[in-house]
Amino acid sequence: MKRNIVKKRLEWAYSFETSKKWLTAIQVDKTGSKHTQIMYSKGLYQYCEWLDKTPDQLIEERKEQIKSEDKRTQHKAEEELREFCAWLEKEKGIKKSTIANRYHSVIKSFYAYNYYPLRLKIPKYVSREIQPHTAETIKKMLGMIDVRERAIILALKDSGMSREDFVTLKYGDIKEELENGKEFIHLRVIRQKEALEYDTFLGKNAVEQLKAYLELRKQRGEELTKDSPLFTTERAYGKPITPENLSTIFDRISKQTGTTTSPHRLRKFFETHMGLTAPSMLVKYWMGHSLGVEKSYFIPPVEKQREKYVEAYKEIDIFKTEISEIERRKQNIVDNLKLLPNITPEKLEWIINQLGYATTHEEIDNVIDQVQKRENLDRFTVEKRSVTEEEDCQKIVSEKELETWLAKGWHVEAVLPSGKIVISNE
Repeated sequence: MKRNIVKKRLEWAYSFETSKKWLTAIQVDKTGSKHTQIMYSKGLYQYCEWLDKTPDQLIEERKEQIKSEDKRTQHKAEEELREFCAWLEKEKGIKKSTIANRYHSVIKSFYAYNYYPLRLKIPKYVSREIQPHTAETIKKMLGMIDVRERAIILALKDSGMSREDFVTLKYGDIKEELENGKEFIHLRVIRQKEALEYDTFLGKNAVEQLKAYLELRKQRGEELTKDSPLFTTERAYGKPITPENLSTIFDRISKQTGTTTSPHRLRKFFETHMGLTAPSMLVKYWMGHSLGVEKSYFIPPVEKQREKYVEAYKEIDIFKTEISEIERRKQNIVDNLKLLPNITPEKLEWIINQLGYATTHEEIDNVIDQVQKRENLDRFTVEKRSVTEEEDCQKIVSEKELETWLAKGWHVEAVLPSGKIVISNE
């Protein structure tokens, strides 16, 4: 229903000559993202509905008003906009900051692009700085949400990306480095708001959780290609999330966890904590801020940037060394289960989802107990946990490690969908 309303608002705006000219000019002169057009058309629609006039009527009236010798008539459009803003605050309970950014500035832009600008300033308001999350708050949320939501939160936390840039990511943006086992993945991103390209990275917290999320999508039958969206809607895998979808996800997480969260709070967390170690200019660049000519002189090559990012990552690594051990153990459990002849995609999907909630070894043990009872499996079957290398009769290794083990007399048993290889010494 909401999607239909958004579509109708855009269609409405493009049905009038003046508003069509306005949106087209914005698209050419600025970034003109779909999100911007939706927000602008919504603001203009509400203003026109309040006045009971069309966009074309507003401009026609403005033409006549400025010809008048009477000052009050000349500035009638300005007075109407002030009255509209006062009505939004008093009757609708909308904050002054929202009114200024989503209504006042939008209506001014409409008049300006039709060459009849309004002579009034954006109203002043007290801007309350959004406080970043703490590492403890993020960890608390992660223990209460599902695999996809965990991957989203950690990827936003690790990259510092804005909502609009984040939803444009594709699997191809990380495919090569992810499949090569990189712990810190480089991203080349287009900043929608500034219409510029910039670099940023995903750290090991996000990378480990992304593996679980992408594995779940594969188990549901999705074939990942370089053009596949990195994050999809909950019910339709393969369909990218939108900025509005992302906001809805965070609203749901806020209600579910009792913690007010948003993409911007995670972006603030990235900026605040990375800035403790990395140069502030480099942090701003990783966030997609425009640096002007300074970019050419002060931004190092990608690999040098990666070194700086890895060095500063300790400031935003919310699991420190704990995450690698826990995520590695979870991945080993999943890899071992795939070897079982009676494991179905549905069973594996359920187990992956359950493991997605586990953030400690104790919670993983609880999942294993559930699996045992539900599937009537022996614990050793669920998780092969050997004390020493000599006791192992089967191991899961990466392609890079394979040659070393073959030289020791081990042989290949199977190749897993994750790319890892099962070897045996029996």
